[in-house]
Amino acid sequence: MAQSEGELQLSATILDYCAEHAESFLAPEKLSTAKGDALVESSPIGVLFGVEPWNHPYCQIVRFAAPNLMAGNVVMVKHASNVRQCALAFERLLEEAGASAGAFTNVFISKDQVAQVNDDDRIRAVALTGSDGAGAVVAQRAGKNLKKSTMALLSSAQALETLLGQVDEAVAHGARIVMGDQRIEGQAGAFMQPTILTDIEAANPTYKQEFFGPVALQEVDPGELNGSGGQSPGWHPRVMPGQGASP
Repeated sequence: MAQSEGELQLSATILDYCAEHAESFLAPEKLSTAKGDALVESSPIGVLFGVEPWNHPYCQIVRFAAPNLMAGNVVMVKHASNVRQCALAFERLLEEAGASAGAFTNVFISKDQVAQVNDDDRIRAVALTGSDGAGAVVAQRAGKNLKKSTMALLSSAQALETLLGQVDEAVAHGARIVMGDQRIEGQAGAFMQPTILTDIEAANPTYKQEFFGPVALQEVDPGELNGSGGQSPGWHPRVMPGQGASP
């Protein structure tokens, strides 16, 4: 129960954050260059399709829907089949809060139908948080259709600090940084560089942790032996496909 209450509080915090900062995040930005002045404007791109997992059934939806609705997009969500009541409850909550009809829509479809939705020209971008296998399938389809597909967001400064702490802990216990491992400075929001960690052995405390952000891990699997009798490394990307780093 305590974890459920914590999830609801986090969900509310994300919604409040997006509502509070929407105007400043979406404000036109003036740029001065050697060729003259320019203006960068933020505009919605259309209908976005999200495939979300069962764990944290409210927070997973909120962190996808909140920033994208804030930006004026329309959101469709295929939630996990075992938390459909949570999906319906969130849709009702948005309606009660005054969201426009059709701004958020649940779709209860099969895995095969997910591919059909991905193929639809009206879907402008796809987001997924889930297993490596599901991410590979959805990302491959999105790439085939030349659609945007992004990684799971860091929904708050606290989430960013947690992720950076996990990377530091992994390195402290023998992991090696190939690239990344730094926050992205100079812009509002919680952004982190794409990061690759290798040589993560089973004794490393982060071996069984989930990294919710743009971090790919090469773990050493003690159950697999290579020709020399040593441990065989295997790639286990924990980059959870989703919406990308977000305010």
